[in-house]
Amino acid sequence: MSVWLRAYIRDFLGQWNGALAEIIGLKAQAERGGDVFGTMVTNWMIAFVRLDRHEFDEAERSIEAFAELNAKRNPTRGAMTGTMKALLRARLDIERGRPEAALATLAEAEPLAAGLDPSVNDDLLFTRALTQAEAALAAGGVDEAIAVGEKLVLRSFITVRIPDISSYNQPFLKDVLARALWKKGNLDRAAAEYRKLLTIDPTNQVRYLMSPLYHYRLGRVLEEKGDKAGARAEYAKFLEGWKDADPGHVELADARKRLAALR
Repeated sequence: MSVWLRAYIRDFLGQWNGALAEIIGLKAQAERGGDVFGTMVTNWMIAFVRLDRHEFDEAERSIEAFAELNAKRNPTRGAMTGTMKALLRARLDIERGRPEAALATLAEAEPLAAGLDPSVNDDLLFTRALTQAEAALAAGGVDEAIAVGEKLVLRSFITVRIPDISSYNQPFLKDVLARALWKKGNLDRAAAEYRKLLTIDPTNQVRYLMSPLYHYRLGRVLEEKGDKAGARAEYAKFLEGWKDADPGHVELADARKRLAALR
């Protein structure tokens, strides 16, 4: 479990090379020991890292392997397993630049999602709505993405079990509403949404990990607003948060360039 959590945090902090190597090692260990759950979960984790790295064929293989094992382990829960596969396939299509295909996949899986019990599958229903907004935004439907994003209700964190931490936080980025507002030109609301994602509200139990990428994107929004001091502060926070990230991330180079230009 400790290696699982370390790999997960490395993925979160942009250390994709190290995260992938550790997860692949965990998968091999699970396969050798006949651990079906461990093999299923590591395929799920690998799929997200591969998507981030734009290794689409490898991501697709991991998605299919995860979905097959999930269906075998849960033969009586077709709505859950089918919805999970559809969400991963939709994310794959979004990253491949095929948002219309993602929207079609989500539409085809709508009957499955309709069969989910909200009291048990609130995480899946939330992720479905989040993916719907992402696909709409990628397809150019800014207003639709805003409409869906405004209805998203961030989920409460319940336990500190490592599998629950993983499922609760993945996908890491939940800023689709902020990005849609940014694209719409509503910079004030976009900045407010990013600050909301970067603030712990003591009146609720929403406790998502706060991605350093939020600081980078908030910095971009503030820079467009003309708030140079605010932008500098956010870029610096991002660079600190991802100080050990793999060097090839385009956001790192861009943040350094922008920070230097604002001094």
